[in-house]
Amino acid sequence: ISAFNPGWNNPNIYDETIKVYLTIIDGVKKAGVNRFLMVGGAGSLFIAPGLRLMDSGEVPENILPGVKALGEFYLNFLMKEKEIDWVF
Repeated sequence: ISAFNPGWNNPNIYDETIKVYLTIIDGVKKAGVNRFLMVGGAGSLFIAPGLRLMDSGEVPENILPGVKALGEFYLNFLMKEKEIDWVF
């Protein structure tokens, strides 16, 4: 189970979140772990056709980079993952 967050006030939260989660996924594969559980948020959810919460203007600006990092990691990397059983 991972709930990694480099800190909401971290100016590099977006890049560090993506980088570390890629490293975590690699480690999960190398360790032969059967299932990976990632704690995420609602940012990647669609709130209307074609509109994700993280793109709606409803997420406060001060946490938006972290929300986008989790949402985009889920959509751009985890959704394509076929080697491990995962839950977001």
